[in-house]
Amino acid sequence: MRRYFSIATMCLCLFGGVLPAHADRDAPNVTIAEMTMGTTTGNVLFIRVNPAPPSNTTPCHQNTYWHYTLPLNTELGKNLYALLLSLIAMDKPFGIAGSGLCNEYTPPGNAVESLRGIGATF
Repeated sequence: MRRYFSIATMCLCLFGGVLPAHADRDAPNVTIAEMTMGTTTGNVLFIRVNPAPPSNTTPCHQNTYWHYTLPLNTELGKNLYALLLSLIAMDKPFGIAGSGLCNEYTPPGNAVESLRGIGATF
């Protein structure tokens, strides 16, 4: 548990300042509504937040259910996932922002925006 808290703290320090106040698809005060990953989509986490971010602001994003994807095959992806789990465990709202790109899940007519960053205040 201590290791995850350290990772979460590190991510907060690194990403706390990277979320501009009004970037596209930013959701400033959300909680996780649902997350999923599985063998059919590879090493990618799908994220649904509540409340939903503004729609139709990222041209590539077409999926009507999932809001963001997060690749878990990098250290950054793993650290962001640990931060998400910590925020869920603390029942803490946070800010989340998309990258404006759809890199991990891009089937025609169903693409999902890639996650850019997470920010929280304690």
